[in-house]
Amino acid sequence: MEEYPYQPLNSKLGQIRLLHLLPKRTDSTTTRGRSDEVWINNPADNSASVSFNESIDKLKANDGQYSNQSESLQTCLGRLETVALENEPRYTALSYVWGDPSDRVPFVLDNHRLLITRNLALALQALQLEDEPFVLWIDALCINQNDLKEKSEQVLRMKEIYAFASLVIVWLGAATPATDVAVDMFNAYYEKGPSLDLTARHTYRFRDEQRQELIGDPQFKNYIESNGIPSMLMVMQFLLVREWWYRAWVLQEFCVGQEVYFACGNRKLRLAIFDNTIMSFKTFFNIQSAHVLYTPEQWITTSKEDKSKKLSMPESSTEVEHAMNFLKQRLYHQHSLEEKKNRSLLDLLVTFYVNVPPRSQLRSTDPRDKIYSLLGIASDAEQLKIFPNYSKSVEEVYTDGAAQILSLGKLELLHYVHPQNPNMPSWVPDWEGAKRHITPYDFRELDKPFSADATMAAFQPGQTPGDPSVLECNGCTVDSVSSFSDFLTDDTTRALLALAEMPSNKESRVEFDVLIRFHVHLSQIKQLCQRSALLNPSLYGSSDTWLKEALWRIPVTDQEMIDAHFTRYQRATSESERRYTSLLNTIEAWKSIGVRLGDPDPRPLPAFLQNEVLPIVQKESRHYALYRPAIMRGVSRRPYLTQKGYVGLGHEGMQVGDLVCIFQGGPVPFLLRRTERGEHVLVRDTYMHGIMDGEFMETKPELEIFRIV
Repeated sequence: MEEYPYQPLNSKLGQIRLLHLLPKRTDSTTTRGRSDEVWINNPADNSASVSFNESIDKLKANDGQYSNQSESLQTCLGRLETVALENEPRYTALSYVWGDPSDRVPFVLDNHRLLITRNLALALQALQLEDEPFVLWIDALCINQNDLKEKSEQVLRMKEIYAFASLVIVWLGAATPATDVAVDMFNAYYEKGPSLDLTARHTYRFRDEQRQELIGDPQFKNYIESNGIPSMLMVMQFLLVREWWYRAWVLQEFCVGQEVYFACGNRKLRLAIFDNTIMSFKTFFNIQSAHVLYTPEQWITTSKEDKSKKLSMPESSTEVEHAMNFLKQRLYHQHSLEEKKNRSLLDLLVTFYVNVPPRSQLRSTDPRDKIYSLLGIASDAEQLKIFPNYSKSVEEVYTDGAAQILSLGKLELLHYVHPQNPNMPSWVPDWEGAKRHITPYDFRELDKPFSADATMAAFQPGQTPGDPSVLECNGCTVDSVSSFSDFLTDDTTRALLALAEMPSNKESRVEFDVLIRFHVHLSQIKQLCQRSALLNPSLYGSSDTWLKEALWRIPVTDQEMIDAHFTRYQRATSESERRYTSLLNTIEAWKSIGVRLGDPDPRPLPAFLQNEVLPIVQKESRHYALYRPAIMRGVSRRPYLTQKGYVGLGHEGMQVGDLVCIFQGGPVPFLLRRTERGEHVLVRDTYMHGIMDGEFMETKPELEIFRIV
């Protein structure tokens, strides 16, 4: 057979192609009505059903083995029809993952041979109806992938295509015994779960008052202590680890679809059932950070064994959080909530490429789709005027996108640059190589936001005519870096995470090792502040009050955690000073009993030493416990001193001579490095004590134009 000869689409008429997937019985002339309704009403094949009592370990062992569906793959037949979307044709849109591009099987399209990925072939075989064609829109077949012009035009219309579809089917892949159990368990819970009345009481942001309500609910306590919850959470993972959840394009498809069903093999699951179950169990997914069943006092005094027994988190917690993020995005888009106004392209990029662990980032075969796939649900897409163009390089797409985002005054884009692709300008974030990092200035609900430029001028970037890689910013130079110290590394974060899993007989040693790292960091900041006082006594004022405050404000970039949920912050208050003092008192308690820094002995401390130290640690921990994670927001940031005596926290890659600059309209300063040509390279944002509320701008500094390359 010859390869399929696509005929050009007329973009002016709004044409698209639809696939008519021919039925299993090619001799049938039955027409029972709308094919999407036929598919929904067809009963699932339960022949491979596995008992709910099957052990989790056995299900895990078999989950990597696909069912006979993959082995008995049959070649499907179909034909294409060209239609105008404005004529409102009825069709079902398929949301799926292409799969391994090298593993392709034949599909017969209008008597022409076309190779498609095995995963798509499995989907078509599972969706194929018995007696009538199934009308589908599938990108791999309905778009000529070899025509870049058509591909760009059709990609721009994908939001409409999925929004106008009568049904969106999410294909999670071939079934396994484990996924069959998972789908059946979701459906079974939908019948039983509402009796607990959990869903009505929970929102996406779990608040303290809700936690207290649950603590006093005997029915809830009985339910969490049953064996059903861990099993349910573990079984969910079999569906949530599927690659579909991490493909960039599917987020838009999932958000705009009117009615959505999940399909895994021959099983189907309605979105409403999935949503209801996930939200009913939300408490369990966030239980480790929220400590739902304990007050702070109970959490400190409860033994690690009891906490582990009651709060054992399934390994699926990350996958569940990721799935819930999908549900939230759909909720914002579908119901036009107030939050939707803030779902800009930059917000979405940061949500799915920065503020998540690497394995939770959205993935795409083409790096350009990191941006293109989110345009359909970005609230500022029309203002940005970014259009898919696959003739541009990745670097061009990312640079153009960054320039358009900055043109809307979103200076916060510059917080997300990092050591990256050398072929891109320093002011352009590399979304393909994005690494998880937390900027200390990402909280927009602070009681007193930072305002390094107190002139209230709007940020107005410009690009050099003829050179889109150069960004021009108005601003001023505060000072240059003269020296800096070491920084806290990610090893400290990993040590803190390990501490939560550490057996109690080794916990004390690890706790001390972590605290010592903080002590070194705090001591370096103290030394720089003391040098500042000697270098320029009048910079921060003649009183030593500034020095006392700087010691506890700088380590947390002048921000304070409000509660233990790690999400609510405010500008630092005297409570941070109390937490800082508690942290120092705890460290001194360890040092007073002769524990040496760098002791290689991994054995637990002797009992008599634990008896002397642990009472102090227990007393002080409720205070410094909220100061320690605030410090960790500054991981990979170096304490530094400038020529004039300013003290701050800067990026790990900073160098002596780097300039501290304030851009017009910028809430925080940035580090720039001058090049031999007189231009500048952007290093990253920075915290500098004493200028974060416009103090430097009150001196009326000379303004200049920075050319950033």
